[in-house]
Amino acid sequence: MKHLTETYGIKDIAFVDSLFAISKEKVESFLEELEKERMDVTWTCTIRCDTMSKSLLKRMKEAGCWRVRIGIESGNEEVLRFIKKGMSKEEIRRVVGWADEVGLQPKAFFMLGHCPDTKETMEETIRFAQSIPLKDI
Repeated sequence: MKHLTETYGIKDIAFVDSLFAISKEKVESFLEELEKERMDVTWTCTIRCDTMSKSLLKRMKEAGCWRVRIGIESGNEEVLRFIKKGMSKEEIRRVVGWADEVGLQPKAFFMLGHCPDTKETMEETIRFAQSIPLKDI
């Protein structure tokens, strides 16, 4: 990051890596380095709901993060279990709410047509997406 900002004048970096937030410790280590370097850069990243807390999201915001991307995939509990997403709608709702509260712009990715999806479960996914404070889908 330092090389990109100093050499090329980059002001915003997108971490498009599904493993960026694989653990809370990894994110905290990244934030420590970013805070130590005091770079004038904004950034976005992909997160996992099961590794996030409100305090960690707030710290990310304070370190220049302005958007978090979340692969939610479905708004139906049965489909989430089938695809082994490892998170519930309640957990998703909580983390998206925290991200919005601390000033991050939550963006989500959904997929319709999973093997167990029906017209009803896909409509449930759409309603779920509309019910949480997303800034982009």
